[in-house]
Amino acid sequence: MFILSPIFYVSIAILIIAGCSFGPSVNYSDIQVISKLELIKFIGPDIGSERPLSSPRDIAINQKGELFIADYGNDRIVKLDSNFIFVTESGGFGDIGNSLNGPLSLALDNASNLYIVDSGNSRIVRLDSRLNFVASQYSFLKETKYLFDRPLCVAISSRGDIYIGDDGRGSCYKLDPFFNYIFDFATRNSPAGVGRPTAIGVGSGNQIYVADSENGVVSVFDDFGILIRKITDGNLIHPNALRIDIKGRLWVADSAARKLVCFNSSGKLLYIWPENETALIVSPAGFCFTPDGLIYLLDSAANRLLILKPIYGN
Repeated sequence: MFILSPIFYVSIAILIIAGCSFGPSVNYSDIQVISKLELIKFIGPDIGSERPLSSPRDIAINQKGELFIADYGNDRIVKLDSNFIFVTESGGFGDIGNSLNGPLSLALDNASNLYIVDSGNSRIVRLDSRLNFVASQYSFLKETKYLFDRPLCVAISSRGDIYIGDDGRGSCYKLDPFFNYIFDFATRNSPAGVGRPTAIGVGSGNQIYVADSENGVVSVFDDFGILIRKITDGNLIHPNALRIDIKGRLWVADSAARKLVCFNSSGKLLYIWPENETALIVSPAGFCFTPDGLIYLLDSAANRLLILKPIYGN
């Protein structure tokens, strides 16, 4: 089932023509060594809407600094401006249009269209930057239609390709902007398989990163879905969110370890936060990088957003 609004094709055309990196241009320090992350403040659970945050799972930021939060417990998407002022929301429990049943993962394209993993309905919902409904996708096309089955995560590359980790189908998929099949990878029980794909991201050279919460690793694949390496570290137990920053560093949130962990592009451990005060974070979830180099990290158990500032040293 595929429902489109008239502006779908216009938005796709904008996406393809733009042809540049998605998300804000992050102005990190040129100094590579991270000496610490400084906690600046907390936002939430109250965010200015009628309902406080309830088990927020993911966050995305656009070029304007506007924030989009997947508020899992309230079955909604919340939009805040760059000053954390509530703008609007979209959703409510249901299975058609912009209604949602457990939004888990978010991805933005270059036109600030928002792709949402609607986990309870096994579909991908697409909203515009004002959170108006654009389309819902229950399947992808590979000669015939294949239905999604418990998708957990979504990412979009600079070329507009869509990457989805589907737990029920036991595989990850690379699709074009029209949800046509390109290839599958990380198929469960294969040599390069992933047990449970809880997060997915695309880095430089279109390398694909998949967090495997079942096995406590992050698998790295090339642009053709061939396994390059597996990042295993004693600090990873159940990795549930990841992002790649402008310097190519991999950041991973682990809900069981209650940590935010940073690796270099080769998988070498660079930094762990918090260093010892685990009470600062209960259940780290999705996070994003701001244009001025801050990290916005969700705590899904405490229903709040942490503002972190990287401090660089020699």
